[in-house]
Formats: sequence, structure tokens, C-alpha cells
Amino acid sequence: MDINDKLSIDSPIDNKNIIEFITFRTDTSGIQKKIKAYQIAKHIWVVPERYYAEPLNISDEYKIDGGIYNENYLTTDKERQEYLDAICILFKRINNVIEGKKLLSLLSSASPFPFKDDTNKYLLKEALLYVNEENFEFKFFTSNIILFGPGTNISKNQVLPLNGDDATSGVGSVSEICYNPFFTKKFGEYSLDPVIGLIECLLKSLYNLYGIKVSDDIKIPYKLQRALNTDKYSYINLEEALIFGGNDYKIFTEKPYWLSNDYFLKSLNTFEENKAKYEKDLKNDPNLNNELNQYLQQKYSFSISKIWSLNLTAFADIFNINIPTSFLASITFWDRSQYYKINYPNDYNIDGFVNGQWNTNLKNIEKDNNFIIFDKPKQIITYINDIFNLRYTSNLYEDNLDIESNNYYLNFMFEYDKGNNFTINQYKALLDTLDNDFIDSLPPIQGMNAQNKLTSLPIISKGTDTENINSELLLPIHYLKSQTYNLDMYSSIKFTTNIYEVVSEKNSELVYTFLPHINEIMENYSINNTIKTEEEFYNWMENLFINYSIDILEKRNSIIPGITAVLPWIGKALNILNTNNDFEEELQLSGIKGLIKEYENFIIPDMIVPDIPLDNMPRTYDDIDKKLSEIYTKNKFLFLKGYYFIVQEWWTTYYIQFIELKYLCSGAINKQQQLLITVLEKQLFYFTNNGLFPFDAMERMINEFNRSIDIFSRISQQALNNVDIFINECALFIFNNEVYPLFLNNVENNINKANDNVLNYINKATSLTEEQIKELTVKYTFSSIAEVEFFNESYFKKITNMDIKNILTNIKNINNLILSGSQINDDITIFDESGNNLNIKFDPSIRIVDGHTNVAFKLDKSSQYINIPTENINFSFMESFSIDFWLKILDSTESTTLLNCIEDDIGWKLSIQNNNLLWEMKDNLGNNFTSLFTFNINNIWHNITLSIDRLTNTFNCFLDGKLINTDNISNIFSLETNTPIEIQSDNGAILLEAFSILNYPLQQQEVLNRYREAFSNNYTRNYYGDILKYNENYQLYNKTSPDKEVKKVFTNDKDYIAIEYNQNTNNPTFFSLIQKEQSKIYVEENDEVYICVQGDPLNYITIDNNQAVLTKDINLATSFKLKTNLNKPNSLIFSENSQALRLSNRLNDENYILLDLVSKLDDEPLNIFYWEFI
Repeated sequence: MDINDKLSIDSPIDNKNIIEFITFRTDTSGIQKKIKAYQIAKHIWVVPERYYAEPLNISDEYKIDGGIYNENYLTTDKERQEYLDAICILFKRINNVIEGKKLLSLLSSASPFPFKDDTNKYLLKEALLYVNEENFEFKFFTSNIILFGPGTNISKNQVLPLNGDDATSGVGSVSEICYNPFFTKKFGEYSLDPVIGLIECLLKSLYNLYGIKVSDDIKIPYKLQRALNTDKYSYINLEEALIFGGNDYKIFTEKPYWLSNDYFLKSLNTFEENKAKYEKDLKNDPNLNNELNQYLQQKYSFSISKIWSLNLTAFADIFNINIPTSFLASITFWDRSQYYKINYPNDYNIDGFVNGQWNTNLKNIEKDNNFIIFDKPKQIITYINDIFNLRYTSNLYEDNLDIESNNYYLNFMFEYDKGNNFTINQYKALLDTLDNDFIDSLPPIQGMNAQNKLTSLPIISKGTDTENINSELLLPIHYLKSQTYNLDMYSSIKFTTNIYEVVSEKNSELVYTFLPHINEIMENYSINNTIKTEEEFYNWMENLFINYSIDILEKRNSIIPGITAVLPWIGKALNILNTNNDFEEELQLSGIKGLIKEYENFIIPDMIVPDIPLDNMPRTYDDIDKKLSEIYTKNKFLFLKGYYFIVQEWWTTYYIQFIELKYLCSGAINKQQQLLITVLEKQLFYFTNNGLFPFDAMERMINEFNRSIDIFSRISQQALNNVDIFINECALFIFNNEVYPLFLNNVENNINKANDNVLNYINKATSLTEEQIKELTVKYTFSSIAEVEFFNESYFKKITNMDIKNILTNIKNINNLILSGSQINDDITIFDESGNNLNIKFDPSIRIVDGHTNVAFKLDKSSQYINIPTENINFSFMESFSIDFWLKILDSTESTTLLNCIEDDIGWKLSIQNNNLLWEMKDNLGNNFTSLFTFNINNIWHNITLSIDRLTNTFNCFLDGKLINTDNISNIFSLETNTPIEIQSDNGAILLEAFSILNYPLQQQEVLNRYREAFSNNYTRNYYGDILKYNENYQLYNKTSPDKEVKKVFTNDKDYIAIEYNQNTNNPTFFSLIQKEQSKIYVEENDEVYICVQGDPLNYITIDNNQAVLTKDINLATSFKLKTNLNKPNSLIFSENSQALRLSNRLNDENYILLDLVSKLDDEPLNIFYWEFI
């Protein structure tokens, strides 16, 4: 699709891509306006000014909470040009991916169905009308979409069909879109991408163009209102659920038996009727505009079922954009009234946010006096305690959706014969059948007259009034408010675990904390007296970090079935359960249901199984069987309809409350983290303001503080992940224990009724034999409720995966670096596979060779190096990290540097000193740490893992998955340096494989898992850890005698293999493995092989009287299956059925090789059964 991106508001009208048209509707004074429009893409027009048909200045009673109102916005030429430029960027971004390109092509081709006038000419109902007042010439320009700036509410996007009836009846209608590309909101710490808002409007326009807009009266209960004293629900239109996607879409459409599926069936039927009418009456009619004919042909070749698969979640995946996955319509509640302004193209271009969604650094519009966010809470709740004369007020907000009572559930009736066969197909390849290249090649529709009619807009209704409520309990919103600090940097900050001290508001410096260890630290803290040295500052900051981790990550094992662990801090953080008792205790007393608002009106609708009519009963067995099969299927569908209905009711009634609890917990975590960051900021401000430290020390402390923010956020994210697990388990518990049993009871009654009906019907069939009656009874009665497969826990976990991971901050990839490479001829490439895309520099003479598991880097010259930049890798004093790699030292060397990241005596280093591994750390305060540990340098592959845990202040070294050294590093502070990490070998050749740096400390079990994973490819290995190859020559040793090789022995009686104690070492015997069947390069576990003994002629091992002897005939050779053991990864077992080759006891200065039953010790084969190739 061609995008006209060179648009200027100063460009003259050319009556092609820039026109002046008369508006379809009148403005607020009743006048149709002339407006300049720009064709940004074929049949899609942009008007860079406010929407003409809505008033720009309204009284407060009509304003909604979170709305932004400014009648002067988008009125200057500068603003209008910026609007044009922004829209161009967004359309180019959509057009930049194939699915987006196809969406624009589909929109351009989806012209509404034309009608025939009295002269037999076909006209469009709507088009842009241009009138030349000088000569009264008029001309129509085809438009499928006209995009305007925002209307009354600057923050509100909306799609308005020109003809509501045509938009819902299959005819189709042009859409006017009101859209603001400049304002966005944040969800957690990431900014919502404006392209998603535009795609939402385009999808709604697509519904209008195809005439499948969902009627406004098809509404779905979306969520139980959290306001006090209400059992009302927020409602959304079915179209919103379809277009949002995500888990809402799954709930509302995956099994839509309970929906008013008349919409879907009616839309499908109407589409097919119009398609048939087009094919029969219009396609070959010469009166139909030729260009329109081609577009209609494309329109009716595309299935509208695929339109129902187009949703925001699918497009977010395509654009790699983060969006909420559930309850998207409620985002105004969870992250309310925080809008940010996007500056195009500095902040945003065709690839999205310039700095990514997480690091947008956008300007909060609250700092701009031109934009005021209208604040109108749903309720103002005041905590009142007359005994202590306390008043503490907090605002409660809601989403701006339609609100209705629960009559939907109360009045719902299942129709027995309805909705049994309809489902919405899920298409994985969006728009895959659309020929966008052909559509794009079609010329625009020219000279097509239209019959424009004035259409009315929805009336702007008054906003709901704020309700004032008094409460005798401190609610979660009061608790959250008490954790907020609003004073300037010069004011003190004091913590307390007694919320009533904060509520009394006698001391504005007081903030509430529910973290006991943090409170203890802050009780003894004084901004001007606690910290005297730079080292004390680091220790104090580390102490805050460690104790924050202890408090916020605390978990206790739960005795409640289905709940893995309880998070004890939740009770104190939010006053959930309204108690001063232990949260775990109270949870056991009140039950999981105590976490949410009690709801007594959960409704299980009646599923009425009708009687089977007995008149005109079929007579033959086959006909009766067919009739009962239909009845059985309908009954089963009836129960399934009931099941998915209660899943949806649970979703909107209970699950939404748990989601809100997640966000309350998120708010509490975020506020505690922010309080600690504020404390640190204020301390540094005090140091700077009073000149207490030298400039270089101050610079170091500020840098360490900046790095610590990410570390605090990571701990917060772990806490939030714990919340996610706990809350999801609680939500599932409610379904299993409160909702599902009620449903099963209802189903059981109906199953009995269904069975009675079938038995009665069978008994009335006089033509059936006893055997046939028994057979039909078994086939068409329900033996138990389990016969109807309802509950699917994996499905539930999928739809309830409303995780809020990354909601606090952009948590980095756990891998800072994963080094990999490739080689083509002599050209090598070394790169980072972690996703961080570090720019690796290296010496081009390095070779890439076969390694332990994959490829390895061979460094055999002192001039060779691999340099890894550290700008995005944090080695600050609170940053844990791990280094993990496989190493093979090829040359005998006493000393060599392996890894070096030291500059100006700050950083870390790994080297070999006197045949030992030496780890060194030098911090920014001049403290040194060294750890020396034995390393067997013997040309063998080893896995080395170095783990620095700042939470416990320990350094751990692992060798081949086993812990070999632990040291305390509490006196080591920041290792941060700007120098790159250099991998080298300045004295001897090495092989290096799978080098990675992780941003957390690897622990024993994970180290062992990673070590074992390196053997998961089933390759077998030689003594050195290299992968064995077929037809390669090796010497053979037994595990018990690593210094004595197996040799061939020739005698007069027979030739065999053995270990000889008077053997001649100058004449070694070489063995190779030959594959029995197919040809492979590498030897794998469970391969069946022959063992070949080299020489002239070749010999093969066979078994004679349980002894391994030699034969020259391969057809007589014994086939062995190879077995390995992770505990002895470089050894092999040669098995043959239940036996294996082993070394015999010494006899006459020889150890023979025998085939024997495998002997074990502690469930492990004895070493005499293990063999090693060298």
C-alpha cells in the first residue's frame, strides 16, 4: 500500500490527494462545514483538525473522569502539521509489516454496497463531496475512512459510522474516526504504543465497512464494580471484546454458546446474501463503475470469519508490542489519569518508540498547563474514627464503561436448540488469503456519485456524580495513600508500621511501611548523623536492599489445598481481611473468599432439558438410534453451554476482583520501592548540598545509586511474580470450591432428567428387542457427570494467566551475554545471542572448531582476543552475576590469563596460576579479593561456573556442576568499570564454548541442571570430553585402569583383546566404532555399533563363550548398544541385551574382556563396565 507521507497543510488543493469537502454532519451551530482533507492512503483521508461535529467547550457536568478538555488544542498551523506528520508515521509503521500492509489494503477495498437510483445508475451512499462555488461544479471522492483529530475529549478515540443502520445490516458504512496520536498512557512502566490505538479504530471501521458492526444493545458483563455497596457490572459491547483480543477474547468467544450468536449467524447470512446479489445482479452490470466492481469482487472474496480473528493482541504480537492481556477496557482504572505526550519523530518513528516502550522518557502532560485531566472519582471514601477524632479521605475511581445491574445473569435463558454448532474459527495466519498486491494495483474509484445524507451523533450524556461515603474501616486505598511521600527534598522522611500515626496527619513527614526489617533500619537512621564514609553509605544501601528482599519476598507454606504459599505481607500492606492478626492465620479462618467482596448473587441459570416428543415415533432401530443420537448431542451441548456461562460469570464476578487485588499489591510494592529510592535520593542530596564528600566519591555514590534502582525493581518484580502465583491460585480455588460445585449439582439434576427422558422414549418404542433396548440405554444415557468433560485446569491456567510481570519496570533478560559464532571458509563471526545484541569485537584469526557440545572458539596465539563491551552489563556492588562456560586447555601451561575485566585497578579477572584457577576482584574503594582453587589442567573439557551473590555476600565456584569453593565477599563493593571483558590466552592454546554472563547468582541445583543440559544431545564423548566420531581411531581404556590400554592379543587358539601387564607401549592398538545401519558422523547414545580393531586385516569384536575375541568377518561381529551415565559422562558401556562388556579379574598377567550381567553398587554399574576412548 502506498502511503502519501509528503503531506503539508500549506499544499494547494489538487482535487486528487488534497481536496476540500463538505462535511456529512453539521457542526454544533447546525452548519455543514468545508474542510480540507488529505488522502494518506487509497480511500483513506486525514483531516488535521478537531472533529467538527462535537462541541469543544462543555460544562463540567458532561465531563468524564480522566478526560482532557482544551478547546484551543489543534487549532494552530504548527499543531495541524504535527498531526499530519504523526499520522503519516503511524500509517507507515502499520504498512511496514505484511499483516499491516494487508489490513490497509483490506480497508481500501471494503467499499460499502452501492445502491441503484431511478436512472439505473449505481451510487454510493457516502463519499466526500467537493463543490466549486465559482461554477457550481461538484465532484465526489471515494472515502472508506475519514480520520479527524479528537472531539470534545482530547484523550478519547472514537469511531463513528455515517449510517448506523448500514453499518449493522451488511450494507456497510464509511467511518469518521476521532483519533489523537500524541497522548499515551503507561501500563506499569511501559508506554502504550499509539499504533495499537489506531489499529483499534481501523478494525472498528472495518466492521462498519463490512456492515458487521455489533449492535449497541449486544452488551456483555465485563466486571463487577469494585465500588462499595453495589452489585452492578461494567458492560462492554461484544465488538469491544472481539477487537481487544487477549484473554477477554478467549472467555467471550472460544466457546460462545451462551452469546447472542444471532449476531454472528445474521452477519454471515447477510454477507452471503449480499455476495450472491453482487454475483447475480451487479458483477456483470455495465452500469456499475468498473473500479468499484473490482473492489467489490475483492471484498466478497474475503471471509468475514477472518475479520473476527483480527484483534489487538494478534497485532501486538506482530509488532512485538506489550499490551495488557486481560481486562484491557479497564486500564483507565488500573493506571488512571497519567497521560504522556509523544513528540514525533524524536520519540517515535516507523519502528515504534525510539528508545523502546520501556525507556520512552515522555513528558507527563500534568506538567503542561494547557492540558488538565478532569478528576471525578466514583466515590470519595472517608475513614472516620470518632474516638480518636480521625478523618482520612481517599478517592475511588472506576472505568468509564456503561454500568448496569446483574439482570443479564438473572434473566438469562438457555435455548435448547441454539448455538450448538457455531464457533469462531481462530486463524493463525492473519489475512493470509488476501491478495494485497492486486488490491494495491487497482486504481482509486473515480467519478462515483454518492447520495450523502445527514446523520446524527450520539448525544453527550452527563457524567455520573461523585458519591461521598464514610467508612469505619481503613480500606486498601487508604493504606496505599498512607505509603505515599509528597514532600520536597529538604524535608525529612520517617517510617512507621503504625498506620494510625499516618492517618492522624499530625506529622506530614510520616509514611507507612509494612516491612518490619526496613522499619527497624529507618528507626535508627538520621540523614545527618548515620553515614560518615563512602563505605558506610554502600553498606547502608546494601542493608536496605537485603532487608527489602527479606521482607517483600517472604513466603510461608500453606495448608489450604491448592494454595502453594501465602504471602504474609499482603495483610499489613492493604488491610485485606480487616484484621490485626497474622495474615496466614486470618486467611485460614475466613477462607480465600475473605480476600474479595462477598457476592451472594452468583447465579447458575436453569438448563431445562425438554421432554422428547412421543408422537410420530420412528419404528426402525436405525431411525430410533439416529433420533436418540441427536438428543444426546443436544443435551451434552446444553450442559457445555451452562459450563462456559458460569466460567464467564466467574470471570466477571470473582476473577476481576482478584485481578484488582493484584494491582493493589502491585501498588503497595511499587510505593515501598519508591520510598526506599526517595530515602537514598534525599541522602545523596544532603551529601551534595552540604559538600560532605569529594567530587569523585560523590560521583561514584550517585552512579551506584542509579544502578541500584534496577536492582530494587528486580526484587520488586520477584515479589510481584509471587503475588501473581498466589492470586491466580486463589481465583482458581474460588472456582473449584464456590462455583463449580453449584454448577455440578445443577447439571446432575438435569442429567437425571435427560436419562429419564431417554429411558421413557426407549420403553415406548415397542419395535425394539431387549438386546436393542440395553444397547440404546448404554449409548444414550449419561452414566456419570464425568461423561461431560467440563473442567480443564490447563485451560483455566491459560486464561487466568493475567500475569503482571514487567509491570513495575523493564526487567532485563536474565542473560547479559550468550557468546556464539559461525564460520564460513576462513571468515568467522562472533556474536551475542542473549537478545542484548552486544557489539562483540574479535581477532579474525580465531578459529571455530567442534567443541564439547556445539562449536568452540580456538585461541592459540597471545595476539588473539574476544572483546565484550560492558556498557549494558552491571557489576555494581549490589548486582549479583554469574559467569558460566566450558573450557579445554590444549597446551601445558602454568600461567595464563583467561578473562580480564580490570581497568584502573577496578574489576575482576580469571587466570591460571601454577596450574590452579585464580579469581580476583578489585573494588572501587581499593579492596582486593582472591580465590585460588585446584584445577586439573589435563586437556579435558570442564564446565566452570563463577557465582557472585550480593544478597548473601558469597562467591561460589563450581567445577563440572559441583561446588568446589565458597568465600565471603562482604568487604567487596563495586566492580563497575567501562573496560570491555577480554577473553584471551596469552600463554598457551585453549578452547572456549558456551560463554555466558547472567545477571543473577546461579545456585547449586541450577548449575547442575545447566551442566547436565550440556549432555542432553545424546552424543557420546571420549576421555577428553570431545564428541566421539564414527570411523575415527582411538585407544581403549577401562575406567579402573586409566594407565593401561586394551590391546589385541594373538595366540594359536584364538585372537582376543585384553590388558597385558607386560605389554609393549610402543605398539598401541587402535579401535574405531562402525555404525550398524545408517551413516552418521557423530556417535550417539543407544546407537548399535560394531567395534573394529585396526590392522591389516581389520578385526571385529565378537563374543565367544562370554569372552571378547576377534574375527575378521564383520558378519560374525557382535553388535553393541551404547549407554552413558551423567555421573561418568566421558565413559561408555557396551551392552548386549541384559549384559555388558566388563574387565575380568587379573589372570596370568592379563585382564580379559568379558560379556557379563551388569553388577551394580548403589544402583550404579561398577567401574569395570565403563570404557574410555582416548
